[in-house]
Amino acid sequence: MNKHIPNSVFFAWVEAELAEGKDVRLRVKGNSMYPILRDGKDEVLLSPYREGVCRPGDVCLFRYRGQHVLHRLKGIGKDGVWTFRGDNTVTVETCLPEDVVGRAVCFFRRRGKGYVKLSPRARSWRILTVCRRTLRYGLHGLRRLLGR
Repeated sequence: MNKHIPNSVFFAWVEAELAEGKDVRLRVKGNSMYPILRDGKDEVLLSPYREGVCRPGDVCLFRYRGQHVLHRLKGIGKDGVWTFRGDNTVTVETCLPEDVVGRAVCFFRRRGKGYVKLSPRARSWRILTVCRRTLRYGLHGLRRLLGR
């Protein structure tokens, strides 16, 4: 039986667990990280955020405008602002390091009745996603230049 609790209560618990140094495994909601993570089918193991551990390309849980978001770190600005974007979105979110709650260390994909840990090949989607987005934007720009 599935129980539904408010996101504010759930993420308060997630933050408390991570603050105590524990890892937290949670099911993904939403399609912003598709195809790496699928809505309601995949799970993420989060470890507590530690300064100096996150680097561009890592998937992190962070606070943004009163919500918790799980997106990929695009970069860290010279002013200390972190930039995030989902693999399946064009919008960019920014936050400060103190808003980062945890870092994804492992992904699990549902296979039949259980879950399997994603292979190293699945991690290569990080590169393919960036290439796919760059190619898509480049083709749209070229199409606009050609007037089609």
